Amino acid sequence: MKSIYQQYLDNNHITRYQVAKKGHVYQSTLQTVANSKGGTDTISGKILKATGKALGKEPWIVFKELLKLEQTNTD
Repeated sequence: MKSIYQQYLDNNHITRYQVAKKGHVYQSTLQTVANSKGGTDTISGKILKATGKALGKEPWIVFKELLKLEQTNTD
C-alpha cells in the first residue's frame, strides 16, 4: 500500500521530482516521506511548504487535504 503522501502526489498528478525542483528540497527527503507508513505524523512543515509551492496551494491546504485522504483510508 502506498503512503498517504505518495497517494496525495499521485492524486494531484505531480511527481516527487517536480516537488523537489519547485519546492527546493532534496528528492531523498521526499523519498523518505513517500516511503513512510506514519501518515501525516511524519510530514514536516518543510515538506508541506514545498508541496504547496509545487501545487500552487497554501501549506495548510495541503495538510488539510492529506488529513482528509488519511481519514478516507482509515474508514
